[in-house]
Amino acid sequence: MRISQLQSRGGIIDMADETSFNFWDKTMSQLKGELNIILDIIPQGSKVIYVDYPVYYNIGDLLIMLGTAKFFQENNISLLNKFNVHNFPSNYNIPENVIIVCQGGGNFGDIWETHQNFRNKLMDQFSNTPIVILPQSIYFGKESNAKLVRNIFEGHRNNFVFVRERDSEAQLLKWLPNTQYSVCPDMAHMLWPGLYKGNNLGRNRLGLLRSDKEKSVSTTNISSMMDWEEIISQEDNEFALSIISKIGNEENVYQQWLEHAVKIVNRAINTFSDSSEIVTDRLHGHLLSCLMGIPNVFLPNAYHKNKSYYDTWTKPLANTVKFV
Repeated sequence: MRISQLQSRGGIIDMADETSFNFWDKTMSQLKGELNIILDIIPQGSKVIYVDYPVYYNIGDLLIMLGTAKFFQENNISLLNKFNVHNFPSNYNIPENVIIVCQGGGNFGDIWETHQNFRNKLMDQFSNTPIVILPQSIYFGKESNAKLVRNIFEGHRNNFVFVRERDSEAQLLKWLPNTQYSVCPDMAHMLWPGLYKGNNLGRNRLGLLRSDKEKSVSTTNISSMMDWEEIISQEDNEFALSIISKIGNEENVYQQWLEHAVKIVNRAINTFSDSSEIVTDRLHGHLLSCLMGIPNVFLPNAYHKNKSYYDTWTKPLANTVKFV
């Protein structure tokens, strides 16, 4: 898989576009550079087991996966094995001096329980192996669920959590006060500046609005609205099911899915390319717009994630990015 196969439709940069690029680049390059804090915990040249990569069609999580793959490549981090939640073996021996690295995202807590339960099992099963969780947004709706996770994490001897914004830091300090952590942007920032589109913007105003349980209560007056699922075909769904059913040969499964993820993300890029502005309550609708240099209106999701991310990281883009 070559991440360079991600496509943009930018053309020759003229003087006006150079000014536009410099505006985006000032913030986006800084945010990409912030990811180097991860190397304090996963040093260059480390050997890792990469787990919980997303075999589903939340394109935000696919962007995270592709950014993570680029981070590993650029820092000479060796992936000894790669597992999703479906093909992780029940009996698995991890060599010494290896780190388990969990995919980042917005599923730490009790909203998306499948992924949190998977991390809980890892903590129980590999109590002597370092476990690092890449940048996550954190939210617990029930105190009992938070206490369960706290007990599991405190029973593990060496774990580290990167939190994705300041409100998630507050959640971590409230519910898991003894957990080691740092604040770090989303892994999708690794894709800057390869997706930048430039001034060659379309004329449409596109709404990308959630249809799941993180759906915002906000509404917007916009004629063209969609969610990620609308660019996914029946053939795509069948391919994902075929990947989920492949328990063995983890390397081959991961490579096939990574190549497919590039195609899906390119489809999202093409969808955004015809737009002069994106209105979205999806964090990665906002981030993909920023990676492409498209002005966007950013709306809240069902909990703190979107506003906190904007306040923590992307607020310097306020001349072109509005949080409503």
